Amino acid sequence: MSSAVTVRAVANARQRLEFIKMPWQIYRNVPRWVAPLIADQKKYLDPKRGPFYEFGQAELFIAYRDGKAVGRISAQINRRHEKLFEDQKGFFGFFECEDDVEVAQALFDRAQQSLEQSGCRIMEGPYSFSIYDEIGVLIEGFEYDPYVLTVYNRPYYASLFESSGFVKSVDWYAFRCESLKTGKSVQEKYGKLSKRILSRKSLTMRQMEPGKHFNRDAAIVKELFKSSFDRNWGHVPLSELEFERIAQFVKLIICPQLSLIAEVNSKPVGFSLVVRDANQAIKKLNGRLYPIGFIRLFASLKKTNRCRLILMGMLEEYRGKGYELPFYVHLAEHCAESGFDECELSQVVENNAGLMRSLEKIPDLSRYKTYRIFQKAIGS
Repeated sequence: MSSAVTVRAVANARQRLEFIKMPWQIYRNVPRWVAPLIADQKKYLDPKRGPFYEFGQAELFIAYRDGKAVGRISAQINRRHEKLFEDQKGFFGFFECEDDVEVAQALFDRAQQSLEQSGCRIMEGPYSFSIYDEIGVLIEGFEYDPYVLTVYNRPYYASLFESSGFVKSVDWYAFRCESLKTGKSVQEKYGKLSKRILSRKSLTMRQMEPGKHFNRDAAIVKELFKSSFDRNWGHVPLSELEFERIAQFVKLIICPQLSLIAEVNSKPVGFSLVVRDANQAIKKLNGRLYPIGFIRLFASLKKTNRCRLILMGMLEEYRGKGYELPFYVHLAEHCAESGFDECELSQVVENNAGLMRSLEKIPDLSRYKTYRIFQKAIGS
């Protein structure tokens, strides 16, 4: 008979480090898993330094059996979300667990208790911490390596959620473009249409310049992101600290030759952001940047053969006028010459019908991963 499971709240830096390192035992023999960078996680989860804590509150929990950590979870309140939606949602994330329903249930119960104490009526996740961080549970596509800033988990995770009373909230998809290997680009009619759009005198499409004009382009992307994503599912605007954290990381891995800003009459109206798949380099570090991890990271980044279209936005008044098409055509036609033979477009929420239609214009593009957000009614 197995020993009882106990769940304890993380209360200090030493316990936060245990929380961070807990997943290593879950993925000990899983070669596709990519260990997070410990130094980054220590800062991110520190209430005194993490950007989420500026507008949110979070508790971290670790489950133990016989003195051994066997699972973890966070429970968080996002005050910016509540101000926008007023839906009494509380969130959870950073979920890792052995294949044990008892452990999972103990973690979910403890997170639920925390959220109910804050007056929440819905428990949703996983988010680590917010919607523009790593989100969801992978439920399809386990045979593929995860791209940078996406999750990978054990196949049994979804059943742990379902066994504990959670139901689907929404799915997010990842698409993979294999045309880079076959030499195809886009259907001829779309290539011609893209050229006609680019011939408009009012339109300018230019590459981002992260070296010379990083601050300028980051400011443009920030404003476009704020305006063009406001109707996306679950969108909560990034805080200054959140945007700065993401921007500094993106600066290290951006593919400037594939990342574009569209301007109409000199006014920025849209952007696409493509990054190198840093996971190919990060995996080799096993979570450690020091003492020589930085050197290994930058050396490996230059050799990665995969990229990811991580964000694309267009001001609402310019949607449906063809301005999005040149982004896709440019990506499809120039990936190979940039040294990439595979590109992922992710994550796309299932109810984004407009974007789904746009993706149909790229040949050999297939949906190959699904990430699920779960929810559960609580507090009744």
